[in-house]
Amino acid sequence: MGLEDRLGKRHGMYRKIKRVLYPIYEALYRAEAEGNRSIEGPAVLFFLHPHAIDYAPVAYAVDAPITFVYRETKSIRGFKVDPTTTLGKLSGCIPLKPDGKGIYREFCNVLDKNGIVGIALQDDSGISDRLEVRSGGVELCLWYQFRRRRPVDLVPVGLDYSSIANKVITLPRTNIPVPLVTRITARIGDTVRTELPVRRGQSVKEYAESIRKYADTYAFVVASEAARLSNLRYDSIIVK
Repeated sequence: MGLEDRLGKRHGMYRKIKRVLYPIYEALYRAEAEGNRSIEGPAVLFFLHPHAIDYAPVAYAVDAPITFVYRETKSIRGFKVDPTTTLGKLSGCIPLKPDGKGIYREFCNVLDKNGIVGIALQDDSGISDRLEVRSGGVELCLWYQFRRRRPVDLVPVGLDYSSIANKVITLPRTNIPVPLVTRITARIGDTVRTELPVRRGQSVKEYAESIRKYADTYAFVVASEAARLSNLRYDSIIVK
């Protein structure tokens, strides 16, 4: 089975899952979406990840199938009940290894077919005054642009969780917002256009460092916009 067939099969499963689950999700969380929902690839969606269900509103907001990069959770007391991981495997998402490596080839394969990739800028770490984001996903986009001579749209996505008394209440011992009392609005931001650093006789190692610095800058810009669209304020944004 070729790449195009595999992606087609994944997208078919993705649409089936979405058709069954999203009417329920929409009712439970009074979900809404704002912005351009008709995004075309190659594009990468970047969103903050303060809650365990953040993949759901991102997928709900965009009409086209998304190939999410996700981190598998460890089993708890011998059991591995993780809806995000399970749905991710069914719809053909990209599992992130513990060392954060090993996704570049699959990442490129999706973008080569004008696909859309979704990447969380942070781990599921809750909401605090300080936002720590990772630039690895943006760096992948810059390397793809450099090697393929083809730009990738970086699209910030804001996830606005609102609840009674302006406080999001979560289910006990989880980071899942309580349904019915929580409203989720997903906002699709404007595309961030990237430029590559000019290579003037630099070695591969030196140019890689330039790419990394550019990635840090774009990650900060995208994270700031995602936070603004999410209606969140941070005292500081740190790129790691």
